[in-house]
Amino acid sequence: MGRIRVKQVVCAPPDAVYALARDVHLYPSFMPALQRIEVLEADPDGLGSRTRWHAEHKLFAARRTMTWVQRDRWDPAARCCLFELDPSEPGRYKKLMGRWLFKPHAAGAELIVDVDFILDHPALNPAIHKVLDRLMAHNNRVLLKAMKRMAESSCVRPGGLDSEISANS
Repeated sequence: MGRIRVKQVVCAPPDAVYALARDVHLYPSFMPALQRIEVLEADPDGLGSRTRWHAEHKLFAARRTMTWVQRDRWDPAARCCLFELDPSEPGRYKKLMGRWLFKPHAAGAELIVDVDFILDHPALNPAIHKVLDRLMAHNNRVLLKAMKRMAESSCVRPGGLDSEISANS
């Protein structure tokens, strides 16, 4: 269970999308299932943090709440973020780790999110694992699409809006 990869091409520079993604306080506005994120610790260099995530999902007609703590480490030179579960406060996860990549793309940037996770619940079986994998992938797609909308709406592309409109006419 629990290995997903989602991608999204964004018509904005990779550095702009990377900067947007670093603002975790925006994530609840991007993801309906995410209620809030609390920054518990921030590294002095501003590149690492320990955060508590609060989410609520509808699963099989019931609402389920989840809370977990994760550690993020941002690398501006590589335009990536590595994250992993804080084992002192795992919540429902046995395992949660992954990375964000912000790669140059012909259209601007390609966002890639890889997540490897295992939930800790006694009632989980292979059929439910597949549902949870789809839910994790869906939630990350929603996040990336929202970031795409925000990055593209705040970014001026080469040639400007007029050339884009005439090219699409």
